[in-house]
Amino acid sequence: MAAVNTDIRNMNILSLLKKNPLIYAATCHEEFVRAANGAPDVLFLLKSELNSLKKTVSYAHDRGKKIFVHLDLCDGLGTGDAAVSFIADHIKPDGVISTKLSTIKAAGEKGLVTVYRVFLIDSQGVKTAMGTVKKSNCDFVEIMPGIALRQISEFAALGKNLIAGGLIETREDAEAALKAGAVAVSSSSKILFS
Repeated sequence: MAAVNTDIRNMNILSLLKKNPLIYAATCHEEFVRAANGAPDVLFLLKSELNSLKKTVSYAHDRGKKIFVHLDLCDGLGTGDAAVSFIADHIKPDGVISTKLSTIKAAGEKGLVTVYRVFLIDSQGVKTAMGTVKKSNCDFVEIMPGIALRQISEFAALGKNLIAGGLIETREDAEAALKAGAVAVSSSSKILFS
């Protein structure tokens, strides 16, 4: 299947993030509802259940929010091509998050904006992630933890749109990650959104 061009959707997300680079990363329903009714323009739904996902995505869209679903953490859903097709065709989020390149590739082909999430746990992990990111065709790369400022700068040199996520708990953390080269930060810290 030929890849669907996500450049226009990606530019839309980028323009929103330039205005407001804070992405709320909701880990439960109550957090999601608060964020959907609050200031963030972009939401990451980190934990979800398939049986309520369409309603959740519609709730965000009805409030003018862009929503990304973490496919690896959706109860009742796999991450294969059929799962990605189902999400794209029936749930219709703006994008997806995954740690699996095959999921990212399939989602991109279905026209979804993609966030490839990488965890930097040691030097070898950074080296491996750099190689993988270079080869990936994702729209965004989420670097975790988001306080790994030197590594954010190194990944920024690859020319990818970076999101810093994980352990971003203060405005200073967020500002430092943005200064290091991230286009946005994702966090569930209430301090950043008050």
